[in-house]
Amino acid sequence: MSADMQARANALNAKMEGEAAKVMDDIERNMLRKVARESFACAVKCYDKAGTSGSSEALDSCARNCQVPYQQASSLVQNEVGQFQNR
Repeated sequence: MSADMQARANALNAKMEGEAAKVMDDIERNMLRKVARESFACAVKCYDKAGTSGSSEALDSCARNCQVPYQQASSLVQNEVGQFQNR
């Protein structure tokens, strides 16, 4: 491959990486943060519900269940990114 062609390929690759970073930032800001906020708000409700007399097992279970939607959304995004990178 010629030096000019290599330079063009490198420039195109850098542009694609920059655009991908913008998309990932947008997804994180506009989608994942909302889900994360809802997960944390749910966990706060678990603590409020447990108060000082609830069992720690119930509190832990409730808080873990609150994190499931965020974990699933984050995993989905990571899987999609991985599939895109493998193309």
